[in-house]
Amino acid sequence: MTDLIKPHKSLTLRRVVRAVEASLFGTVSNPGFCLACGEACDDCEPDTVMRGCRHCCAARVCSATYVLTSMPLVSYGPDSRAYDAIRRGAK
Repeated sequence: MTDLIKPHKSLTLRRVVRAVEASLFGTVSNPGFCLACGEACDDCEPDTVMRGCRHCCAARVCSATYVLTSMPLVSYGPDSRAYDAIRRGAK
């Protein structure tokens, strides 16, 4: 994971997974996140990478699917136990 792809600390695994699930079930269409400020963005095609953010003007908006597949499994905050739980369940 390079510094360019490192997500904002507010982008937890739980938050990103919920956005991807919402897009799969039609609740939200094409969610995305700004990796610089952590704001949620709408109308991001699934292959969107490094688009401009309307909130902070940084070119760091990526689709939720891209963020999910690119972010480290050990995330910030309360979700940091998610990787350990998955790993223990797989054994």
